[in-house]
Amino acid sequence: MLDAPRRVAEAGLRIFDRIVPRRCALCARGMEPGRPPVCSLCWHRLPCIPAPRCARCGATRAGVGGAVISRVDSCEECDGWPAALSVAASAYLMAGGAARLVHALKYSGWTRLAEPMGAEIAREVPGLTGCLPVLVPVPLSVARLRERGFNQSLLLARAAAAVGNWPLIELLRRDTGTRRQAVLGRQERLSNVRGLFRLSSGIALPGDLVSGLGSGSAAVVLVDDVLTTGATAAACATAVREAGLRCAGVVTFARAARPLES
Repeated sequence: MLDAPRRVAEAGLRIFDRIVPRRCALCARGMEPGRPPVCSLCWHRLPCIPAPRCARCGATRAGVGGAVISRVDSCEECDGWPAALSVAASAYLMAGGAARLVHALKYSGWTRLAEPMGAEIAREVPGLTGCLPVLVPVPLSVARLRERGFNQSLLLARAAAAVGNWPLIELLRRDTGTRRQAVLGRQERLSNVRGLFRLSSGIALPGDLVSGLGSGSAAVVLVDDVLTTGATAAACATAVREAGLRCAGVVTFARAARPLES
């Protein structure tokens, strides 16, 4: 059930849409009120992740000397991931329009983008697990949440959960005292978030959901905006595993463009 502030905010946006013509967030073309804030042409132009891709982490693979690679089960990008993080899936490549959407949501506060972006994430969820997915957003620290005003991963997870009618639980919390991942290299990212996530205190999970996550009839699916090295997702998956719950993997809107040589 929506709380009162959210109901008021959404009502205000509906009134605003009737007064001020909405424009596409990417090309600025005029759009009808009530439509997603990205036109269909721009959605079709978002960059897909080029094949061939690593089956585990989704990174694009390039053959040496023009060789063709049909399938790669793991690569140097995900070889260091813990067993708790078995697979990652992303809707688009973090480039062009997809990167602009992520930045608009995350840094410019275009929260209305979360709904269509979350719908794209929802399309990737069924491929991660054959059982009930329980969506868990990657949390922000209290300081970062206070600074930004919202957790973009939570907004994306809510939108994806609404599409698939899946349960969503804010299962994890993030401690403070680490540096920003965006300014760090691969190895620094891994050490920066190790042991940083843990189960939120006071979370009361439904009994059938707990038994499902323990028995394998349900699985946690982590949700984030971007997958870069997988360090944050790996730390979250490890926290889920240490709590005795199953993690099916992570889904994100975008995958960092990191072509790897075989």
